[in-house]
Amino acid sequence: MLKYAKVINEETKQCAVGFEDPDKVFEEKVIPEETHEEVIPAEYDEEGNVVKPEEVKTIVDEEEHTIVITYGDYYKSCGMEEMEIEQAYSGQWYVQGYAPEQPAPTHDEQSKMRAAAYQSEVDPITCHIQRLSDEEQTPEVEQEIADLKQERSEKVEEIKERYPYPEEE
Repeated sequence: MLKYAKVINEETKQCAVGFEDPDKVFEEKVIPEETHEEVIPAEYDEEGNVVKPEEVKTIVDEEEHTIVITYGDYYKSCGMEEMEIEQAYSGQWYVQGYAPEQPAPTHDEQSKMRAAAYQSEVDPITCHIQRLSDEEQTPEVEQEIADLKQERSEKVEEIKERYPYPEEE
């Protein structure tokens, strides 16, 4: 994704990223007018009488105006430039191609995820089987129990595939 960014770690290529639309207005600054004074000397007639007194004029060098600063301008002022970036599993941003990959889960982490999956997906089936076992055993109930046991076995295998333990080296 092309965004304004600045590399904040040269070794890892981690970036600070600007996410606002670069064309969006960041700030408007009113620049006051710039002036200077000029003194126009007095004019005298031949006898030394003042014909026109000394005059001080204010000259406007630059009119008051507004400068519009966009987010793109702001990002550039912070040292950012447009570059391709990507987000890592951790949520941090990196130059494209430098984002670290998420490490494989440990045996303990996989064990915890399996336990949670068993609790939410397998245990309800086991409870249903137990409730049916407490009822009078008819051929229909026995068939339903057999079907549920098959469903539970398939669910266990699916969970084992979803959360495999890392291979020992």
